[in-house]
Amino acid sequence: MHSNLKVSVSKFFERVRIALTNAGSHAEIKPLISQFGIDEPKIAEGWVVFNKAKNSFELQEQEVIEKKVSSNSYKLAFEDFLDQF
Repeated sequence: MHSNLKVSVSKFFERVRIALTNAGSHAEIKPLISQFGIDEPKIAEGWVVFNKAKNSFELQEQEVIEKKVSSNSYKLAFEDFLDQF
């Protein structure tokens, strides 16, 4: 289940990145989204939130990897210790 969640989160980040890029760079989209109160400052705010969330997710993923490496190192060291006795 964790891998499905990771894929879903990655896809979500990609969709948000595309939406923010399109909202900021396509002249035909800007008037349509302005009807909902989304203007340049809101798009800029969206980028700030997006970057913060993506960086936090990537940091968390890195910590998961480091935890697995550390746990495996511990298990190997403990097995070596048990083999000696």
